[in-house]
Amino acid sequence: VQIGALQGLGNTISVTLVLDDAAGLVPDASVKVAGVQVGSVRDLAVDFDTAVATISLRKNAELRTDV
Repeated sequence: VQIGALQGLGNTISVTLVLDDAAGLVPDASVKVAGVQVGSVRDLAVDFDTAVATISLRKNAELRTDV
């Protein structure tokens, strides 16, 4: 997993993820941490042999930055 392109406007942060496998991800799906919704999947794309997912995260979700 690679994370990049952090952008923040309003109450959310847009994050672009590069994944080896995005099976099961669908646009508008919830992004959850410990069962709590912290955002949603905004877009999915394919770049050669990887998946690129763009997700929106709530700024006030207080997610760890060290992982």
